[in-house]
Amino acid sequence: MTILHTDTPTRDQLDRLFTSRDAASVSIYLPTDPVSDGAAERIALKNTTRAAVQQLVDAGVARADVAAITDELDGLVEDTEFWRYQARALAVLATPTSVRTFRLATALAAEVVDVSDRFLVK
Repeated sequence: MTILHTDTPTRDQLDRLFTSRDAASVSIYLPTDPVSDGAAERIALKNTTRAAVQQLVDAGVARADVAAITDELDGLVEDTEFWRYQARALAVLATPTSVRTFRLATALAAEVVDVSDRFLVK
């Protein structure tokens, strides 16, 4: 039996996510494997980051904001310790000024990338 390392959002965190507004809100959801070394998941985050950056550019988001989000997500990709402990899914919610991650017990069938003025929270 594998122990899942989860950090599911609390009700208060969800309320803040529901009400958060930023023209450059990036939501990335990735399937993860709790027994993986994180290599495949890191590649998936790199790929979804590229997709998110393209969506930000297409939406006309300021270059500085795009660069800030890219730097934050690239830093997460390189964080070896972070990738050591995963659950079945990873939510990455980023703006130019913050990145929040949640390791979730629910399995995902596919990656999701969404760029909007609010986070994709279901």
